[in-house]
Amino acid sequence: MIPCINIDEFHRKYRIVANSANGNCLFESLCFALPRIVPHYAGLKPKTLREDLARVYTQMLALKDFQTDEPIENELLNKIKIGIQYDDDDDGKKHHEKIGKDRVWASMTDVLLLGFMTHVDIYLLTLEDHQNIRVDNMTNLETPRGFVMLYYSNQEHFEAVVPNGGWRPQRTTILET
Repeated sequence: MIPCINIDEFHRKYRIVANSANGNCLFESLCFALPRIVPHYAGLKPKTLREDLARVYTQMLALKDFQTDEPIENELLNKIKIGIQYDDDDDGKKHHEKIGKDRVWASMTDVLLLGFMTHVDIYLLTLEDHQNIRVDNMTNLETPRGFVMLYYSNQEHFEAVVPNGGWRPQRTTILET
C-alpha cells in the first residue's frame, strides 16, 4: 500500500514552493531543494542541471547494459532503462534526445535519473483524493544523502515542498517528520 498524508496535516506541516509552469519546473524545484540537503549544490542553476541530465543520458546509453533487452539487476537503473526505451514525446522523438533544451517538459524518467545522479531520494507527492496526498519514494536509494519532496500536480508540473518553519534535512521518510 502506498502511504498517504491527510491534506490538512500536510498543510500544517509543509508548504509548496510555487514556480513557473514553463517546462523548467522540475529543474527549478530541484535547484531550490537540493542545496538544502547537499550544500555542494548551492548556486546550481536549472539550465546546468538540465544540461547535466542530458549528458548523463548520453553516457548511460553508451553503457552495454542499456544496449540490450536484458533487465538490469539494480531496480532503479532498470526503471530508468525502461523509461529511456519507451519515453517518446508527442512528436515521436525520444525524450532523452530533447531534454537538454530549455523549456522541454520533464518526464518521470528524468525524476528517476536526477535522483540517481544526485544520490538523493525524491519523494513525489500527488493529490490522491480530496482528503489525502499520496507519497511515493520514486528513487528508493540504498544510501541516499537525504531526500527532497516534490508536489506533482498530475498536469506535468513539479513544485518543491518544504516543511513549514524552515528546512529540516533528514534521512528518515516524509511520514516520520
